[in-house]
Amino acid sequence: MERAKIFPHNLGEGKLAGAKEIDINYWLGCANEIINNNDKAIEYWKMASEGDYEPSIAMYYNDQKPDNIFYQGLALRKLGEIEKADQLFKTLCDYGKNHINDHVEIDYFAVSLPDLQIWEEDLNKVNRLHCEYLIALGYLGQGKRVH
Repeated sequence: MERAKIFPHNLGEGKLAGAKEIDINYWLGCANEIINNNDKAIEYWKMASEGDYEPSIAMYYNDQKPDNIFYQGLALRKLGEIEKADQLFKTLCDYGKNHINDHVEIDYFAVSLPDLQIWEEDLNKVNRLHCEYLIALGYLGQGKRVH
């Protein structure tokens, strides 16, 4: 699992500056918990719990990804910070519900788009799907079923 943090040389790419490996750190914590290496597990969960807790539209490379916030919440729960974790999951739901009907436009001169979105994507549909995903992650983190 540690090797998941290293980009292969033949990829010809590196990590984005400031890349948080929240999901990897969360799962490394879980793996260490399984082998009773609790100090190391806590170290990884602390790393996984760090970062920006605010969801965003996630249109640009450097925007916070909703999965990161979800894994931050799971890490906080592992660290015993249940209220803080539940607040993160609620934040995901609230953001999704409050922004699901936003009208989204793009800056056509943006150089940090993750996809070639400027030609064919219905950005409002992409936003709705993104918001539904945020809501689902929030409910999942709270242990609620999504219908």
